[in-house]
Amino acid sequence: MPAHRAPGQKPIIVMMKEEFVAEIDGNLGKLGYGDRASLIREAVIEKMIKLGIEVPKEFSAAPSRAGKGGRPVKYKRSKKSKTLPKKKI
Repeated sequence: MPAHRAPGQKPIIVMMKEEFVAEIDGNLGKLGYGDRASLIREAVIEKMIKLGIEVPKEFSAAPSRAGKGGRPVKYKRSKKSKTLPKKKI
């Protein structure tokens, strides 16, 4: 369920102009990120380190999603016949 978080996790809402979000999204791959949250998390950590604040390494990792489920996997059905061909003897 999207609204449920594991203990110790807290969502943070950051308001940004749509153009800025589009710029971030358009450059994620070029910057080496798979998602917006990873980029933002790392940018905040980088800023804190620049300001002389010690940040534990494990803070840069995304929170674990183990056991949280995910999107259901959809398998494509084969267009081939479901019956086995008869062998000629």
